[in-house]
Amino acid sequence: MRHYRSKVTRLGDLGVASQKAAMVWVVLQCHRIMEEFLVLKFESHASIIREISMFILTECVDPDDIGKIQAEIKKLKEERQDPSTHLHSHLESFRELKRSFEK
Repeated sequence: MRHYRSKVTRLGDLGVASQKAAMVWVVLQCHRIMEEFLVLKFESHASIIREISMFILTECVDPDDIGKIQAEIKKLKEERQDPSTHLHSHLESFRELKRSFEK
């Protein structure tokens, strides 16, 4: 609901008709989203899943682990872009097979 609420957080004087209309529109949008939550029993709505995921990431996962995972991903991407690393491993396998065949 943050998306809708943020549009009216800094409304000034609610005496102006356009600002009243904006506030009513936001309230109706929030009620519509709440109805979706109730229909889905708060279990599988995209907003709930996003919030749960953010909670798990911020509260249950050590930030150091996230840094390690990001470093590993970067390393793997670099290896993937450098074909010589794969070529070297395949050449070693080929030499081993060739030695085994010649015996």
